[in-house]
Formats: sequence, structure tokens, C-alpha cells
Amino acid sequence: MRLRVNDQKACARPRGVSRRKALLVDESPEGLHFYSTVLEAYGYRVRRCSSYYEGVRCLSDEHFDFVIVSQGTPSFEGSWVLMRAIELNPGLPVLVVARCLDIDCYLEAMQLGAMDYLVEPLTVWEIGRLLERSERVESPGNGLGIARRRADWEKSSCPQANSVEAVLD
Repeated sequence: MRLRVNDQKACARPRGVSRRKALLVDESPEGLHFYSTVLEAYGYRVRRCSSYYEGVRCLSDEHFDFVIVSQGTPSFEGSWVLMRAIELNPGLPVLVVARCLDIDCYLEAMQLGAMDYLVEPLTVWEIGRLLERSERVESPGNGLGIARRRADWEKSSCPQANSVEAVLD
């Protein structure tokens, strides 16, 4: 399955976007492409990792403001990344995304400290909402940050930017 953001090329990053840094860990090239495109559109510098081992290593070497990790298989290999992220920075927002709901993985992720556990496909709007929520938690006095950027982006020349298509190969 290939995910893509409609009319993404027509969308410019909103002005005044901060350059926060996100770690993206997904063994799927399609997932890496989709989530990095969305995060970059919201002003994040994205460090992409195609293995859980690489993701754990990056957490030790660099600072991140947001983490997205795929669940992987029902054995939840992504938990290694989640545990390391929370160990190094207990307030770091970590989103776990899954291709299908597994209640045991959901419970484990939430008990380990994940910000949320969502089942794909996610829309650009949902990801923006999570980024807004994570920014509010990190800087309660900030208020508008991502919310303003999301509103600006939605009003820009990208009427279809909030939709995601799943295209079967």
C-alpha cells in the first residue's frame, strides 16, 4: 500500500514555522515518506530511521521534540524505541502508529508512556492535531504555535492537503 498527501507539491510551508526536530521510525518506505512529508510541511526537521535499532541509536545521539514509531508486528518491536525515548526524556511526546489494532500492543504502548496509539491510515489533519497537542503540553504558555500554522496551511492554496489516499499497488 502506498500513502500520499494530495496536492502536497502545491503546499508551501507556512511562514514563521519553527524548526523543531522529529524522529520517525518505520520499517515501511511508504510510511517513512508519508509521515516525513507531513512533518516537514508542519516545519519539522525529520530524522528518518528504517529500523528500530537505528531509532534507538538516534535517540541516544540526538535531541528530538516529537517521535513517531510504527508498531511493527504484533510483537511490537517499536516498543524498544518508545522505552528508550521515555527513559531519556520522560516528557517527550511519542506517537505509536499501527497498521491494525492490537489491544495488547495498545495497552503496552500506553503503559510505557506513549502520547497516543493510532491505527493507520492517519490524515494530515489528525497528525497536525497531535503536533498541536504535543506543543501545548511542552509549552503551555505558547498557545497558538502549531494551531496557527495548521490554520494558515489549511487556508492556503491546498484545498486537498488534508486528505490522504491509500493507493493499492
